Amino acid sequence: MSGEAFASPLFFKNFKMAHLITVTNSDTKEDILFNLDTVVSIEQGNHNTVITTRWGRTMVKDSLEDILEKANPLPLAPK
Repeated sequence: MSGEAFASPLFFKNFKMAHLITVTNSDTKEDILFNLDTVVSIEQGNHNTVITTRWGRTMVKDSLEDILEKANPLPLAPK
């Protein structure tokens, strides 16, 4: 692909931003930026939440409710 294709507005027409949230790693207690587009499942464990992606698992301190709230920051419209 030539460099001109990247400068073209048509290149960015269907470009979508990743769905990113910040969660806290259970082991290191560090905040990590997580791409929700790679998630296969999220399960509540005894002391943490397990996020399974295409490439592996990450244990986080955030609850399922916290993750859902971060994933949907805008209130849902009433039906």
